[in-house]
Amino acid sequence: MVITEVTSSVVPDAMAFRIFQDMRGVQATYRMTTASTTQLMQSLSATANIMYVEDATALGQPNLDIGVFGVCTVDGERIMYRDVNLVDNSVSGLMRGTAGTAAADHEVGTAVYDLSRGNLLQSSYQDYIVSDTSMGDGSTTVFYAPSINVDDFVDSSSEAPAIEVYVAGIRQYAYSDTTATSQYRWFVTDFDPLAVDFVVDDTAYPPLLPPVANVEVTILVRHGVTWYQRGATTPSDGIALQDTETIAARFLRGL
Repeated sequence: MVITEVTSSVVPDAMAFRIFQDMRGVQATYRMTTASTTQLMQSLSATANIMYVEDATALGQPNLDIGVFGVCTVDGERIMYRDVNLVDNSVSGLMRGTAGTAAADHEVGTAVYDLSRGNLLQSSYQDYIVSDTSMGDGSTTVFYAPSINVDDFVDSSSEAPAIEVYVAGIRQYAYSDTTATSQYRWFVTDFDPLAVDFVVDDTAYPPLLPPVANVEVTILVRHGVTWYQRGATTPSDGIALQDTETIAARFLRGL
C-alpha cells in the first residue's frame, strides 16, 4: 500500500534573530545569519582577553577613532572588543560581561554572533517607549503625560493596563493591582491628556502619600512594531516571517 499526501503548505526554512535587552530595559534586535555567525576554536575563560574563532570576517570591525567598539555575544555573555586579526582569526582587547550580562567560561564550538551596527535592525522597526517626566514637590498628586496617545493602545472603558508609572526610577503599581508591592498607588483620572492621580491615604499602612519633592515621576507606555505584512484588519496577513517581504523581514533574513 502506498499513501501519498499532498499539501499546499510548505514549512519555510528556519531563521534566527536576537532581541537583546540591557539592564535599563532598552531593547535592540539583531539579525543572526550565516554571514554574521562563527564559533570558538579554543575555550574562552571568564577572564580571557583574547578569543580565537573559526572565521573572524563574520565579526564587525571596531573603529576606536570614533568610539565604536566591536560587539558580539557568546552564549548569554555580551562581549565588546577593540581589535580583530583576520590572519589568525583572533579577537582581542575584550571587555567582558557588558550591558548587564555576566562574564563566563565558554567551550570550543560555542556559537559567536556579531552584534555590530550592521546587524542592528533599524530603529523604526524596534519596539519603542513614549513617556513624559515631571518633578514631584511633595504635595502634587496629579501628573500628566500629553505625549501619550491613549487611543493607540486602549479604549476609554478600560483601566489602561499598558500604562507604567515610575517614581525615582522605581515602578509604582495601580491602586487596583493588589498583587504588587508599591510605595505609591495611582489611578488614571483622565485620558485627554492622559493623567494619573496618586492616592493619598494617611490611614493606610504604610501611609499613601504624594511623590516627595525633587524626584522624577515618569509615565510611559511601550509600543511594539510588527515585522509582518499587515492583514486587512490584523497585524499579520498570515504569511510566515521567513516569506514576508517587508523591509524588516528581509533584513532579518540577511537580504
